[in-house]
This record gives sequence, structure tokens and C-alpha cells, in this order.
Amino acid sequence: MNKKKCSKCGKKKELSAFYSRTGCSSKLHAQCKKCISDKGKIYRLNNDDKIRKYRNKDIENQKIRQFNYYRENKQSRKEYQKIRHKQLIDNLDDSYICNRLGININDCHPMLIEAKRAQLQLWRVVNEN
Repeated sequence: MNKKKCSKCGKKKELSAFYSRTGCSSKLHAQCKKCISDKGKIYRLNNDDKIRKYRNKDIENQKIRQFNYYRENKQSRKEYQKIRHKQLIDNLDDSYICNRLGININDCHPMLIEAKRAQLQLWRVVNEN
């Protein structure tokens, strides 16, 4: 049994023309992929306002969730940023060095980064006393 009949268009098609589906005996949808796709296109054409309204509502909800998250976690985010910034400075990270040089990290030559790193390490040693 390598073919199945679509319940929508009535054509016999290869099994690969049907989406898989759990919970039914054949493990395949009754309608072929093309019929399901056409059905979705027709729905989107006929319900454009409904879909747009739903998407806008979802976008608004997402903005509200983000705003609430940032408001509720403002202090912990600031603490994390301070810790991360200190780690970058202590480790003389490439991004920190390029920032000190005023150069984009993508435009910064590795030898220049190493030279500046050595200079900063030497400066730290000299100024420790």
C-alpha cells in the first residue's frame, strides 16, 4: 500500500504527499499536503483582519511582558552588567581592548589587540605600587 486517497480532492497520491499524524490508525492526515496548504491560503485570504488583529494583540502582549520583565529584574540586570564589565576589564577581553582603542572589533587586527593587551598589563604592574 504505497498510495492513499485524499479525502478532499479524491486523488490517489504517494504516502509522502500526506503529513504524518499521531492518534489515527494510518498515522497520516486524511487530506494531502496540497489540499491542507490550499485550505490555509483560503482561510488567510478570507480572515486577513482577524489574523492581523490576533498578531497585533500578541505583539502588544509581548511588549507588556518584556516591559514587566525589565522592570522586575532591573536591579539584578544592573548587577550582572557590573560583574560582566569587571570580568571583561580584568581579563583584558578583545572587545574591551578594541573599545579602549575606539575601533570596531571586526576591524581590529589581532597583533594590535595583543600589543595593547601587553601595554595594559605592563601599566597595571607599574601602577600596582
